[in-house]
Amino acid sequence: MAAVVGLTRVRGACAWVRGHGRPLAATAAALVVAAVAVMAALAGHGPSGAAPGAQPVGSETGASSPSPPAVARATPTSGDETARTPRAPGRPADLERSDERGAVAAAVYVLRLEPYGLLTGDSDEFTRLCSTESGWCRAKAASMRGVAAGTVRYDGCLARTEALRTTPTDAPDTFVVTVAQRQASCVRHEEAPTPAAGTPARPPTAEAPDVASDAAPDAAPDAASDVYGGNDAPDALPDLLDLTVRHGTAGWEVIRASLA
Repeated sequence: MAAVVGLTRVRGACAWVRGHGRPLAATAAALVVAAVAVMAALAGHGPSGAAPGAQPVGSETGASSPSPPAVARATPTSGDETARTPRAPGRPADLERSDERGAVAAAVYVLRLEPYGLLTGDSDEFTRLCSTESGWCRAKAASMRGVAAGTVRYDGCLARTEALRTTPTDAPDTFVVTVAQRQASCVRHEEAPTPAAGTPARPPTAEAPDVASDAAPDAAPDAASDVYGGNDAPDALPDLLDLTVRHGTAGWEVIRASLA
């Protein structure tokens, strides 16, 4: 269409030249040359001024260039939650029962709260269920308070606990719950004064059993009772523990803990 319009304009210009004499002949010739150049340029391009052979994006014969694939990016995390800051164990519903099922729930729950408290310093729930009548409960609670104060730190300690049997006692609403426990090594690190130059630092300890007996309930808590070498290897036998639990007006509480 543009070529037709250009040719029409050239013819009109030539007619005007013939009507006004020879002085304009040169100008008319220049216009003819320019029109021919415009028509040649238009003939060498497509409908929208694209280069010869180019296909418009989205046309039937041409294909649009594929988009680059999306790159998945990992969301940054704030650290290893399971190793350094474990989640608090859920409070079992059976704690509301006053029968043997409630006794089992209390014993297993306390043993799950133990490593959680040693790793985080949170002793609130543990001390609610673990009576000061028990030397084991007092020792564990003292260690948890040390973690909260920043003077003690524990590594490892995570455990798996399974109740094996429940035995009623002569005391009312009191049971002995025997459990099997497998626990990772539980290493205690204590804050110590900066040693003098040339003096080696005190290494962490890991030699004493994890469960302190309540044979002498009035004895002072032994901090070394919180350190354990671990028995979570596939060929290792679990520890058998006896927890004596009693139900009262405030609910369940552990009043004694010892190796079975």
